[in-house]
Amino acid sequence: MRAFALAIALAAGAHAALPIGRVARLSMGYSARTLPKSALTPRHVAAGGPPLAIDPVQMDGADALLTLTNRRQRPIHGRLTGGRAALAVTLKAGQAQTVRLIAAGWKAHPGVSTVAAPVTFRGRVGDTPWNGTKTLEFLRPVIPMSEREAPTVEMLFAASPTFELNRPDQVSGRRAWTPRNLSARVQLLHDETGLAIHFDVRDDIQRQTRAGRDIRQEDSVEVGIQAGAGNSARVLVFGYALTPHGPVAVRYRGAGAPGMVDARRVGDHTVYDVRIGWPDLAPLTGAVGERFRMDFAAIDSDGPGPPARIALTPDMDTPSCWLTWTLE
Repeated sequence: MRAFALAIALAAGAHAALPIGRVARLSMGYSARTLPKSALTPRHVAAGGPPLAIDPVQMDGADALLTLTNRRQRPIHGRLTGGRAALAVTLKAGQAQTVRLIAAGWKAHPGVSTVAAPVTFRGRVGDTPWNGTKTLEFLRPVIPMSEREAPTVEMLFAASPTFELNRPDQVSGRRAWTPRNLSARVQLLHDETGLAIHFDVRDDIQRQTRAGRDIRQEDSVEVGIQAGAGNSARVLVFGYALTPHGPVAVRYRGAGAPGMVDARRVGDHTVYDVRIGWPDLAPLTGAVGERFRMDFAAIDSDGPGPPARIALTPDMDTPSCWLTWTLE
């Protein structure tokens, strides 16, 4: 598992006191396997078979580790490309070398546990031109449903940075406030399929009797995302709650689906695990270098009167005040 950052820059209008951090990328530890039907297919083959062997080692986040072996007694020079990555290759006679294709960007399709990774080499063996292509396959372990319980979720998020919502300047809607009746720890991960957000909300009294969009009037959490810029900017706001009938996910703003949520009460804490797929966050794709704005909040209502809200930025309702995040 390799951590990869979701770095944050302060957006216009945000305050310098706001937390700055990163979000780890979740990788399920892809192993490597070569597709039997797609062995190295060179365009120019010297006698004795392909001069360059390309074997997968591991997919690490968006990167791929490959082993290159020169099968000839002449040096090999050229360029290896795969996905969005490329690197120069120089191998002495008989030399084997492990290389990293940085940010190749191969992605698994939802529900598919493998990634097909085509690579191409263009160069020379000694003074003879040689080109070849090969499709590699990386396998992703599948977690049995019986293991997808709270301890597994907690372990996955254990290494990710934490954002604390526990300061008076983050609170609105209530005069009397203490961290005991409303505070939250928020952690984020993302991978090739989407964005995962883990809320651990401290709330001495759990109250949620509403339905639909009215859940934001009582105990719940919210996520706001602005993708794109200018006239093409798309603002999405989703809400999640633990009701007497189970966890619910609601769309407050935008046309995207709110994803899935698992929620549970643990002592005086309510824990939410939210998962939103990249297709529902379009134009975001999860690609390295993408930038977008995001904010999140926890809401608490213990009775009559407006609920209290604690949020990462001072104005959860104004996307221009949200922090800017960059996928790295």
